[in-house]
Amino acid sequence: ASLDFSADVNQVEEFNEEIQKAIAEDAEESGEERRRRKRRHAL
Repeated sequence: ASLDFSADVNQVEEFNEEIQKAIAEDAEESGEERRRRKRRHAL
């Protein structure tokens, strides 16, 4: 049972890392879109 539990914990940690990566990528994309919009307004 303890082995199963530690395996679950590892899976959860990997899952959290994937979520953090996805959030960071989304933040970068929205930042780029904001910059593009500012450029468009400047033109």
